Amino acid sequence: MNILVSPLPRAVPVGGSSVPLRSGYRTGISVVRVAESALSEALKAGAILRLYFGDAVPPDTASALEAAMDFHRCGEAPSKRRSRRLLDWDHDAGMILADFRREYGIDLADPATRMHWWVFMAYFANLGNDSETKTAMYYRNTPAPRDLNGEDAKRFKAMKKAYALPPKDLAATAAQDAERWGE
Repeated sequence: MNILVSPLPRAVPVGGSSVPLRSGYRTGISVVRVAESALSEALKAGAILRLYFGDAVPPDTASALEAAMDFHRCGEAPSKRRSRRLLDWDHDAGMILADFRREYGIDLADPATRMHWWVFMAYFANLGNDSETKTAMYYRNTPAPRDLNGEDAKRFKAMKKAYALPPKDLAATAAQDAERWGE
């Protein structure tokens, strides 16, 4: 589907019916946060279904979850590759907020801001390489080049440390996630 010429989906096919879902970026970010949480897979599935469908979760929950996750991936095939954690939607929220404001003039914190998840992800994926978000992701993902010496090596190490994500305390994270998502 080409988001430039086709209407953006606001419903997904479940059991032969078109079922409306919440298509905004806030819901999409909440789904990522649930998916990355320490909750059990069953609790994650239930929370994701409630986020996307509210009180109108279709009876065929397996098909509804599959359709919702296809929507969440913006219609793309699931990635088989497991990558390291490059972003934390809570820790990096201010950086992302500032980048969207600086690069696109969009205030993501404004309650009046409405944006489809697929549009948000297109903007997010295309943040400039000099944005704070992309810079942080670069340092989190890139090992120090072997040919760096002296001050360059120290600078790279300092940047890697400055942009590092805080470690996750699994017990505390599990308790916070259970409280946050109502389980």
